[in-house]
Amino acid sequence: MPYITSVERTGREEGLQQGLQQGLLEALDERFGDVPAPISGAIHQIENQDRLRFLMRQVIRSASLEEFQQTLNGN
Repeated sequence: MPYITSVERTGREEGLQQGLQQGLLEALDERFGDVPAPISGAIHQIENQDRLRFLMRQVIRSASLEEFQQTLNGN
């Protein structure tokens, strides 16, 4: 396995984070239609990959966009 510098590792992590954010937004759009700017903005602020993965599962489990937003807001 080739050596990966800390800069490369950071770049990969940021790319994964952005991919998770984009995938989450696409899943929301597919399931509920247009995603309001406040929800989109909140998702773009999330840096924790585990939180993004959790929210991706919540898209599947939520009955409505409002229910998802409550989870997003921590309620």
